[in-house]
Amino acid sequence: MSNPKFTRIHLGSLIEARARELHLSPTDLARQVNVSPAEVERLFGRFALPTDYLFTLSHALGTDLFLPYSQELGLGTHPLARDLEAKERTIAYLEEIAALLRGR
Repeated sequence: MSNPKFTRIHLGSLIEARARELHLSPTDLARQVNVSPAEVERLFGRFALPTDYLFTLSHALGTDLFLPYSQELGLGTHPLARDLEAKERTIAYLEEIAALLRGR
């Protein structure tokens, strides 16, 4: 079953762009993920990758390469993000109270 709203995500392009941002050559990236530089060059042209490889590359590049898929789903904010936002609001509220108490 295909989703008419689905936009095909070109992971290889995203990986290549992130490597360039980090000034990583294909050889540098290959060394980090334990593959040949030729394999890195090939992956730049791929749309899809196995999840274990995607996980390894996400770690090596310091970015969440699964995120484009999550965003494409459009199912809303991740529960952990909502939890973080609630905690940030609580911290801001407590900081206001602390400031008021210091001003007494």
